[in-house]
Amino acid sequence: MDYEKAVESFTEWIQSYPNDEKAVNNFGSLYGDVCRYEQAIAKFMEARRMDPGDVIPQENLVELLPAIGKFDEGRATYEQMLRNGLDDDTPHVNMFSIAFHQNDEKEMARQIAWFDEKPNLRHEILSEEADAAAYGGHLARAHELTQQAVQSALAVGNKEQAAVWLLNAAWREQLFGNLQRAHDDALRALKIAPNSREGEAVAPILLARMGDFAKSKALMNDLEKRYSNHSVVQSYWLPSIRAQIALQKNDTAAALNELQTAAPLDTLYPQVMFYSHMPSVVLRAEAYSRSGQFALAAVEWSKVLDNPGIVQLSATAPMARLQLARSYVSQAALGDSSARAKARAAYKEFLALWQDADVGIHVLTEARSEYSKLQ
Repeated sequence: MDYEKAVESFTEWIQSYPNDEKAVNNFGSLYGDVCRYEQAIAKFMEARRMDPGDVIPQENLVELLPAIGKFDEGRATYEQMLRNGLDDDTPHVNMFSIAFHQNDEKEMARQIAWFDEKPNLRHEILSEEADAAAYGGHLARAHELTQQAVQSALAVGNKEQAAVWLLNAAWREQLFGNLQRAHDDALRALKIAPNSREGEAVAPILLARMGDFAKSKALMNDLEKRYSNHSVVQSYWLPSIRAQIALQKNDTAAALNELQTAAPLDTLYPQVMFYSHMPSVVLRAEAYSRSGQFALAAVEWSKVLDNPGIVQLSATAPMARLQLARSYVSQAALGDSSARAKARAAYKEFLALWQDADVGIHVLTEARSEYSKLQ
């Protein structure tokens, strides 16, 4: 899709039919698809004004206001929806994430309870609960909840979402060093939903990270053929996959070149997940680290932490704290006098987040050892 032409078409449509609220809402969705969140929000607000009884623009606002850091405004929109008698599942998932970031455990519990008598939707909140558990280092509980989410989705015939929850878990597991489980989850996801666009986009990155280049390239080639005219696939997912393959082969220059194409969509919201793992940012940070450009790597890890409404409950967020600390350590080793203190602060933040994490997590053991050397 040519988004500039689409913008022109929507503009002409709205000029011809100024009272068509659906056109305004769809225009907002178009802006959201290309990470123009401020413009998307403006359109959704206009659509809400035009038809206060339409739930769609309002649930879009609950999703996108946190994307630009406006968690309070997202919560206020959610509460206004309920007062107006409007309801849907997605705002409850988004509200769970908002409450998590605001340390509101009671609100999180209320959102979980909303799904109790909704078997068709229960898998959505189970996956969110899994990521919330993993965020604090409770990986055994996260694994248990993920399996429940997958089974819940399969029980109601939603194979695509079952596959998505597995791929989500696979990303988490490989970041934390559980490579075999991550590989198994990715392959199981592809078996459950072999024709999912999002699955074919995420899985090749995961498989390449674990050295399964043959499967990764086969999926990438299929994705390229099936979606030759899909702008986001061509400009974000395929460059990210190629960058991951290049990075695994220690070709950091090629990886960084591919990621230049993906950069405008670094904060992309996926279509079937509720937030982004920010893979292009992770890959760029890793490429900079491998090429000795540790200050630039730190900028990328900071980008994750600066976008909590995009990364939300993804395992990328806690790991960005640890990797940021490691980037500062490397800068200190090269003579940056201020980096050592920054490293200590970043380690303390990660270790505080995981202070009651599961026993025996390898990455946590490493982090504690690395921090002790800075004392």
